[in-house]
Amino acid sequence: MRTKNRVAAFTIALFGLCAAPTAVRAEDDASNDGKGYTGAMCDSMISTVASTRVGAFYVNLSGGNASVICPAIQDSWLNLAGLSYSHINFSNPGGTFGCTESAYDTFGTLQSSRSFSVTSAGLQRQYFYTSSYLPTTASEGYLSITCAVPNNAQIKGYFIQEKP
Repeated sequence: MRTKNRVAAFTIALFGLCAAPTAVRAEDDASNDGKGYTGAMCDSMISTVASTRVGAFYVNLSGGNASVICPAIQDSWLNLAGLSYSHINFSNPGGTFGCTESAYDTFGTLQSSRSFSVTSAGLQRQYFYTSSYLPTTASEGYLSITCAVPNNAQIKGYFIQEKP
């Protein structure tokens, strides 16, 4: 009898965990849900270019400029509204440091992009903003940040928030 009670309790607990879904959907979290990424997520676009991770940072040790890509998640795969906010933090020892944030559709067609380029040295935060942040994204599309990173420069981290 004791075994039957345990089986019944397990069955109730199991079906209790598998209950009907609530009103909260995965898409609901896009309204105020920005994503922060460490620079260590970035990597050289050419595998033979020397780079390293120092703690949470990406560091270009190639001896020259490096083309770098930083992954980004489009949180709401159905959202066409674009981004409400985005920036990248980096350390530039000097030289031209530039980045482009882009949104593509599922077939790789560019939907919108924002870029910056600076030559000033030091710790910096640059916003991907030119009269607006990325104005459009694509349903089932993807986001990309590509940068031209001078030697010994570091990408500290970046942040992206979609429009609801």
